[in-house]
Amino acid sequence: MKEVDIKEAVTLHFRDIGQDMEKHDVTYENGQARERTQILMDLANQRNGMVIGTGDLSELALGWATYNGDHMSMYGVNASVPKTLVRHLVRYYADTCQDEKLSMILKDVLDTPVSPELLPPKDGVISQKTEDLVGPYEETLPETFLELLPRSCRNGNEESKQDRRVLA
Repeated sequence: MKEVDIKEAVTLHFRDIGQDMEKHDVTYENGQARERTQILMDLANQRNGMVIGTGDLSELALGWATYNGDHMSMYGVNASVPKTLVRHLVRYYADTCQDEKLSMILKDVLDTPVSPELLPPKDGVISQKTEDLVGPYEETLPETFLELLPRSCRNGNEESKQDRRVLA
């Protein structure tokens, strides 16, 4: 495993564009996301590998991703899966994987608030929580539509007809 510190590259970039490092605005946040993606893409190229995207359908539908940042990958494995379903699948695997250490790690991830973690923590606590800004994913209208839409597009069965009536 390799850890790459992006602070120097981001600091240089911010200096070049005149961005104050203490001004924690969207430029501050997105600059970090883009630098991380650039490093991942370059490392993948060096190794004849590819970057597997972690963004999901909910983030894409809400526009909650950084263009040329975390929404970029060479393969978007979760691109058609709503966040609530991603979390359900991770929970299911954590409960059934038969590996106690992995199960604990996955459950810890699920217990961590959804966050791009682009702002400095406050007193060691995550200061940027996505659901504080977009609302709880389980309760948002876009998430409901994202889960119903694929079923409503199927033809021929009674469940599909019922889903179309719900959406109408």
